[in-house]
Parts: sequence; C-alpha cells; structure tokens
Amino acid sequence: MFDTPLEIAVAASSALIVYHHAIYPRLATWLGDNGPDTRPMPIRSALPRVTVVMPAFNEEQHIAAKISNLVGQDWPADRLQVLIGCDGCTDDTVEIARHAASCHPDVSIGVIDFSINRGKVAVLNDLIRQARGQIIVISDVSALLPTDAISRLAAHFADPSVGAVGAGYSPACDTTGGEKAYWAYQSRIKQGEARIGGLIGAHGACYAIRAGLYQPLGRSVINDDFLIPMRIALGGWRTLYDADIRVRELQASPDSMDFNRRVRIGRGNAQQLAAVLPRLSLRRAGLSFAFLSGKGARVVMPFLMLIALAGSAIAAAAGSVPMTMLLALQAPAYLAAALATLFPALRRIRKIEALRYLVTGHVASAIGAFQFLTGRKRGAWRRVAEA
Repeated sequence: MFDTPLEIAVAASSALIVYHHAIYPRLATWLGDNGPDTRPMPIRSALPRVTVVMPAFNEEQHIAAKISNLVGQDWPADRLQVLIGCDGCTDDTVEIARHAASCHPDVSIGVIDFSINRGKVAVLNDLIRQARGQIIVISDVSALLPTDAISRLAAHFADPSVGAVGAGYSPACDTTGGEKAYWAYQSRIKQGEARIGGLIGAHGACYAIRAGLYQPLGRSVINDDFLIPMRIALGGWRTLYDADIRVRELQASPDSMDFNRRVRIGRGNAQQLAAVLPRLSLRRAGLSFAFLSGKGARVVMPFLMLIALAGSAIAAAAGSVPMTMLLALQAPAYLAAALATLFPALRRIRKIEALRYLVTGHVASAIGAFQFLTGRKRGAWRRVAEA
C-alpha cells in the first residue's frame, strides 16, 4: 500500500499522531475512570505541619487575595506556615503582602524580599530550604485553593508510600473555550496517568510533596512543576493526582501572552525529555509508558505533523491515492485552525476553537523545542501578564 520511503514515513507519522491524540488519551481516561480508588486516607495521628511556598514576581493584584485564601483553609493555624518569596518585584507586592500578613498574626507568614530578580527556580530553592513543614505545598499566587485543599492534600500523605500529590485545575472564568477544553482534556489524562504509573507533571497552580524529597533544581530548569514530582516518582515513591481539588486560576491570558507561555512550556518539555529519558526503566514500566506516550511524544509531535502534511502533499502530487486521501483528512483541519486564528468570530464554534488551540499549541511547542536545541532563553521567568 505504501510503496516509497516517503509514504512509509508519512504513514508512520500519521499513526503516531493518531495514537498520541486519540488512542492514548482514551486509554488514560478509561484507566482514570476505572482504576483503583485513590481517595485520601483519614489522618489518624497528629496533624502534620504544612508549609506553603510561593515564588512571586509583581503580584500586587493577587497577593492579598491569595493570603486570605490560605488563612481561610480548614487547617489549624498553628500547623500552617506560608513563605512568599518576592523575586525582585518592581511593584507593591512586598508592601501589600506584609500588610496582609500582619492582619493574620495567628498564622506564620514570612514575606522574603529578594532585591535581585533571579528567577522562579532560585527563589523556590531558597524558600524550601526555609520550610519547616513535613508537607510542602507549592502554589502560584494567582490561583485560589478550595477551602479543603490543604487538608485533602495532607490526608494523602497519611500513606507513607506517597511522595507527591497534584491538585486539579480550573482556568479563569474568562478563558477561551479552547483553553478550557484543553485543561479538561489534560485533567482527565493526568488522572489516568497517575494510575498507570505516577503523576506525569503537576499543575503549577498547586501540588504537594513530602518534605525531604525535594532536590534543589538547577537554575536552567524551566518546567519545575514537572521535574519535581517526576524526580520523586523516579525515586520509587507513589505520586497521585486528586482531580477533586479544583484550584481556580484568577487571571486569563490574552492570546499573545498565552502563546509565549506555551512556547516556554514547549522549551521545558524538550528540556525534560532530555533529562528524564536516560532515567526511564522497566522497573517503573507504567511511569515510562505514560511519559513516552504523553509528555515525551508531545515534543516530537509538531515535527511528525509537518512530515505527515508536507509528505502527503508531495506524494499526492505524484499521484498516490492513499496519500491524497490522507491529505484530504488533514488539510481542512489546518485550514479551520488558521481561519479561526485570523477571524476570531469562528472561535464561537467549540470544535473549531478546540482545534485552533491544539494546533497553536503544537506551533508553540515546535518553537520552544527549537529554542532549547539552539540554547536560547534558558530558565528565565516572568508573570504571564508580563511575558
């Protein structure tokens, strides 16, 4: 059926594209819906001390609400420590945070003002060194936790084999339909992946780790919310995903800023593929399978899509009937995505908007992978609104 090396390459690329986008997500979702119960165990001993760490850069809009959100948790004040690391802020984040902290003297809230902007990873390393909790919760300032978030996260650690727990995520209310569909899709996959072999990266908005398992990150690390739980999983610990903890993002990103964020994530995905691939083994077969099928495949997916599209077009022009049929399946999808990018009114159609968001994400991922391979833009961070 496929007579030339080009047609074979197109067919193989197309098969991997279908597997990554259709077969594997359905498998992960099925396992997430039908896997063993992972609800937290009740805490039967003394409540553990919990430290919440939050690197912050120019968060004056959200920092007071976040502090109020944390002190409103159904967790004893004397068992809670909050550490806020202000990374060379140029707005009023420090002053607002200190005023908000002073309104809650019963909770240990430390506001550390780092005068020089060094990047999120450097701040995270410093904050975790100062953490006194047995459980460390890492959270974004711009994401609000449900009132039972800390108690649910802590309850999972009553199982001594658990090393990390990721919380669910809900994008901001005014987020585009495509992004909402994407996060719902990702949450279902994460739940299944955690049951296959472990948490394949947490939502940076909120996740928790057992104190003592944190390994300081190099300053070039980009996707810290992936690498921290993945290192713990590779160390033999159970890593879970609790989709019922619905952490809510406060701020949606305009298209251009969201695209920049996704380029950065794509750069991080390429970095983590290079870092994790040598450490995969059959001893953690489920974890390896989930990583290669999801996060790992995402790095090469844009290039496979380009091979499938361009290769089928070349072969179709040469008269190949199977390649003509394959081109006819691809071209309308890419055309719809392009038109929705040029004409925002088309985004009101949910399927077209979801398609646009998916294709745009792969374009951003390709740019990010190229930046990583060429050594550009390693590790810097800014708030999304200032990217």
